[in-house]
Amino acid sequence: MRWPGLHRPTPWQLWVGTSGLLLSGACSYALYELVTIEKSRYHTWRSLVHHYVSNKLMAVLGYISYRDLYRDSLNVRAAQSEFLLGVLRDNQHTPYGRDHHFEDLLERVEPFRLRHPLTRISHYQTYIDRIVEHDERAIMTADPAYMLAITSGTSGQCSLIPTNSKIPTTFFFRGIATMFYSVYQMLDMPFHITQADLPMLKINHQKSMKFMFPAKKRATPQGLRIGPNSSNPEDSQKLSYLYVTPHEAYGIRNEANLMYVHLLFGLRDPDLGMIEANFANLLMGALNFMSTHWKHLVEDIRNGTLTPPFPAEIDPDIRSQLESNLVPDPDRAEFLDKKSRYGFSDIVIQIWPRLHTIVTTTSGSMEPYRAKLRQSFVQFGCIYSPIYGATEGLLGVNTTPNTNPYRDDVPNYTLMPRAQFFEFIPVDQSHMEQPTTLLLHELKSGQEYEVVITNNSGLYRYRLGDVVKVHGYMNEIPKVEFCYRVSQILNLRGEKVTEPFMDQAIRKLFNKIEDHPALHEYTCVESPLMKDVEGSSQAPHYVIFVECKPCDNHSPKPEVLSKCLEDWFAENHGVYKSFKTKGSIGPIEVKILKEGTFRQLEIVMKEETGGVTQFKIPRVVSSPDRLKWFMGKLQ
Repeated sequence: MRWPGLHRPTPWQLWVGTSGLLLSGACSYALYELVTIEKSRYHTWRSLVHHYVSNKLMAVLGYISYRDLYRDSLNVRAAQSEFLLGVLRDNQHTPYGRDHHFEDLLERVEPFRLRHPLTRISHYQTYIDRIVEHDERAIMTADPAYMLAITSGTSGQCSLIPTNSKIPTTFFFRGIATMFYSVYQMLDMPFHITQADLPMLKINHQKSMKFMFPAKKRATPQGLRIGPNSSNPEDSQKLSYLYVTPHEAYGIRNEANLMYVHLLFGLRDPDLGMIEANFANLLMGALNFMSTHWKHLVEDIRNGTLTPPFPAEIDPDIRSQLESNLVPDPDRAEFLDKKSRYGFSDIVIQIWPRLHTIVTTTSGSMEPYRAKLRQSFVQFGCIYSPIYGATEGLLGVNTTPNTNPYRDDVPNYTLMPRAQFFEFIPVDQSHMEQPTTLLLHELKSGQEYEVVITNNSGLYRYRLGDVVKVHGYMNEIPKVEFCYRVSQILNLRGEKVTEPFMDQAIRKLFNKIEDHPALHEYTCVESPLMKDVEGSSQAPHYVIFVECKPCDNHSPKPEVLSKCLEDWFAENHGVYKSFKTKGSIGPIEVKILKEGTFRQLEIVMKEETGGVTQFKIPRVVSSPDRLKWFMGKLQ
């Protein structure tokens, strides 16, 4: 029976009606999520919607990236071969490609490994000089360099690395996206403790406090940018809704003032969900800064003002823009005051009870700073070391984040087979100039290797200088721990004292001494370099420069420290003891530096690199100029 006036709907009408219902349902669900999900009270509706859409988009990108990684893990040889041959094919007509006959190397991996030598940065210097002097940006890759990335200089001297658009693209789609997916998985996992203990661990729209600092602007005579390629505020301008710090703050060029602004806007937000810093030493420095200037910060929150206690002035226009985002909040100030009355031990989770993750690199030389964080400001909370990367590009992602807020696992990074073509040198052959290399699928669990990369930004069979240890696998892809830099080894006679071993020795030394002074920082040098600087004629030995805070105004005696350190080495390093017994290595020498030396070093190195976020203390000095600088800072 048909009712009068009613007509059968056309397919187009059915499609429009169904689409309208689905769209209405999706919008209703999105609105429900926006209203009910954990979020920062400092979001506007506009910034909240942007944050919501970003999270959904990253969830999709993360899933795709992780899915592709998993597929590659089932046949890593094929993934690596496709990546390498694609790089050679794309760059065969560049000056570098023609010089090295890439057109003859496009069929298989082996001819490339046989004909192209292992390289160091000196191999590329003439090409880099042509980029700097003649603006030949496509000399090493068909995709022209958009900047010259400057390395941290930890190993002695800063280097310039040509960087094209494929480096940040790969970093985002294969690194950040995979990391985002891994964090999503972490927050959905069952925990060692109940969910009631961690109500903050869920996907939400809280803001993050990210310690970013603008790099010093430099350029070649032709205008090509020079600087660090780590997190740059200019690259994150469109994502400012994710962070507590207003984007206007990055007009501040004074590091202390900008650090103060980061902390001021972070402290005022009780809903803070994440803290981000490139390296654990930067985070430790930021939290020390917070404790030092706590009263000023709390008073500014109380009054809704911006009055950092530093002589460098903030531009009036920037100050006005920042203060327009501040309102007096006496309740928050009183809360912060109460939490600090008993000190700053475990203060982070107390002042930000909804904080779910601290994202910072804790591997390698950053491990001591992770330990310091756990002993002081962050005794509880998940610390996630997300990415293994370098100026030369993305290498790996930590796809299995630690989910226990009481304990930290050693970060293991799943190597990314479509970010680099990897080769590896067994660590006992790293002293050789052209050793035979192993491929990604040939590594053995528990072994250490020096990393060699070919990337899509102009480096071919490049000895990165990193040493990694294999800890497991994602199917065929190794998961590795970053151990140390080859340049940070002490090696007079073949004994190879690594950075982790030396760090353990020095820290145990200071803990062992009665009424021990507080160790601040240290660095080492092999005495033959001292001979070049001051004409020393003693047997080759290690010289350790330490900066420490005296106990009861009594500085430690260098000869006592030297003797204790020598005894510890003899007990714990058999090869060192053997050379010492033969007289091939002389006694360890400890030299005491003036207080503030390493702070001055930080300022000098940041000026050299133009970046704040990539600073790392060199544990082994290999530059005569740097050694002379330290010699001028002795007590």
